[in-house]
Amino acid sequence: MFDTLDTLMLMAFGLAILSILLGFVALLTQRIYLDANTQKPVDIDVPLLGKMKTNYPALVFVFLGFFFAYIVLEKQPKEKKEIEWDINGAFTDPKINDWQAGGKLILFPTKITPNVDKNGKFTISMKIEEGKSFEDMIEKIEYSHNDGEVTIYPRDEYSAYVKGDTCKLEKAVSHIRTYKPVPLQRTGEK
Repeated sequence: MFDTLDTLMLMAFGLAILSILLGFVALLTQRIYLDANTQKPVDIDVPLLGKMKTNYPALVFVFLGFFFAYIVLEKQPKEKKEIEWDINGAFTDPKINDWQAGGKLILFPTKITPNVDKNGKFTISMKIEEGKSFEDMIEKIEYSHNDGEVTIYPRDEYSAYVKGDTCKLEKAVSHIRTYKPVPLQRTGEK
């Protein structure tokens, strides 16, 4: 149910709450300490509470408890928001009539296996963590067919697109990438 980190965080938070409670109990049943030289009660200036005549251990428990509770709450993992991305493109070859027969589209390094329709068009829909791009997540798009293959390196194509160089990327907006039709590189051709 809980992994080790969750268990440790719960234990630390429990200790923080226990420390705060013990500190408040000690404050309620406080003893007043006298200065050894003057025999007068020791005054402590506490922020927000003002001057107090109290015992040091009670304050230490309270402040350490709040400190540890703050640390534990700050270390809680933040929920990562994912955004839907759409990547489109097509493959071309005048000799291929059915791109689904004898071909497979693969994204590296994911387990997503998108489909290519009969006409060679593909659409990839995937969720990507906010703040990251398709190019950060996918190193290579590879289409293997009995007659040849197509390889697209998204990061290189996006970089060329941004620079205005020749590339396979037609459009790159917010969470959409559209690739130009890419010809199949036939086996044995270079």
